[in-house]
Amino acid sequence: MRKLAKSMAAVAAGILIFGLLGLSGAQADYGSSITIYDTMVSGGTGTWYNRGNTPPPNGGGEDNEVEYYNETGQRWDLEGFYLKQATLTMVGGFDFKNGESSNGVHYDSGDIFISSGTPLYGAKAKNSADYNYSTISNKYGYNYVIHLDFDNDSFTCYAIDADSQVMTVEYNQADNTGSNPYRYVSGGSNPQTGSMVFTGPLTSSKVNANIIGSLPLEGDGTDDNHYVVTIDLSNLLDNGDYFFHYTYGCGNDLLMGSGTLVNPSPIPVPSTLLLLGTGVLGLAGLRWRRRQA
Repeated sequence: MRKLAKSMAAVAAGILIFGLLGLSGAQADYGSSITIYDTMVSGGTGTWYNRGNTPPPNGGGEDNEVEYYNETGQRWDLEGFYLKQATLTMVGGFDFKNGESSNGVHYDSGDIFISSGTPLYGAKAKNSADYNYSTISNKYGYNYVIHLDFDNDSFTCYAIDADSQVMTVEYNQADNTGSNPYRYVSGGSNPQTGSMVFTGPLTSSKVNANIIGSLPLEGDGTDDNHYVVTIDLSNLLDNGDYFFHYTYGCGNDLLMGSGTLVNPSPIPVPSTLLLLGTGVLGLAGLRWRRRQA
C-alpha cells in the first residue's frame, strides 16, 4: 500500500510539473501567414508605402504598402492574415477597434468576409461604380461574414449568399483596386457568436515574436504601431480551404488571405493536467491518512 501511495504521489508530481511548465512556456502564436500579396502598389519603389513588387523577405509584401490609385500619405496599412488551426489573426497599422481619422473624417473597421471557393477580388472585383458606402447585393462570392463588435469584444458569424446585402467602401478610387466589400448589412442566416481578442498598439518586436519571419520597420526607420485582432473560428466552419477578406471604411488598403482551416482535436490542456495532478495527489493523501488511522 505504501508503495502504491508513493507511486501515485510521484505520478501526480510529474503531472503538476508538466502542467506548470506548459503554463509558463505559453505565448501567443499567430501561426502561418496566409496573406495573398496582390502586387498592387503606389509610388516609387523603396518608399514606405511601396517596398517593391516582390513578397518578403526581398520586398515588402502587404506590409507598408497602400493599394494602387489610393492615398499614399497614410500609414493605415494592413499587414497580414495568419492562421493556426482554426484561429484567425489579422495584423495591421490600422486601429481596428477605434478606427482612424484624417482631415476631420473618421473611418471605422469593416468586417471579415470568408469564402469556401475562390471569390471575386483584386482586378476581378474592380468596379468604379461601387463606392460611397452604397448597399448592394453580395456579388463577390463570399459564403460567410464575421461581423465584428469591438464594443463587446465579440463577433457574430453569418452564412450569406448572393442575396445578402453588403456595404461598399467610400471612395471609387479604392474600388478600382477591388477593395469591396466593406461591411455586412443584412440577409445573413444561422448566426453564431464568439469572442475575439484585440491588442495594440504593439511594436514590431512584439508582433515578430509571434510570427514566422518579420514585419519590416517603416521606410523612415521608425517602429510603427501594430494592432492585432484574433478570432477563434472553432466549430463555426468545417475543415477545409477558405479565402479571407478585410478592408476599412475608405478602402485605401485591403487584405486577402487563403489557408486551410482545421478544427483542433480535444487534447489535455495545462489547466486540465493541473486538475488531474491535484486529484491524484488527493487520492494519495487519502490513502496515507487511512493507513495512519
